Amino acid sequence: LLSKMPIQRITPDVISFNSVMTACDQGGHWQQVLSLLAKMRLCRLEPDSATYNVAATVCGSAGQWERVLELVEDMLVSGIDTFASIRYDHVVQAGSSLDCFKHSVLILLLQLMVQDPSPFTYIDR
Repeated sequence: LLSKMPIQRITPDVISFNSVMTACDQGGHWQQVLSLLAKMRLCRLEPDSATYNVAATVCGSAGQWERVLELVEDMLVSGIDTFASIRYDHVVQAGSSLDCFKHSVLILLLQLMVQDPSPFTYIDR
């Protein structure tokens, strides 16, 4: 889809990339999502919270927790601090690697938030 857009004289935008990344979720193509994220930057497009959310969801579904942590860190460094809901079922996944990862990300976020004097709220559902 993205490769055919320039032929039609259509410039891919963030929404185009996000849509293709979302399609990658169905097949668990996390490497393709990371490749698309890099291509976005080459096109001088800034990923938004939806971009990071879909990338984290796809990587998380594939068990690529280190990649998710890198995405969260990259997102925070780029100034995006809104999280959409990454698919997570606490009842099913409690004690799993995902649960441990979630708490690792929480520790990272809390460390970053301590540096920022703004108030924040954390709710674990």
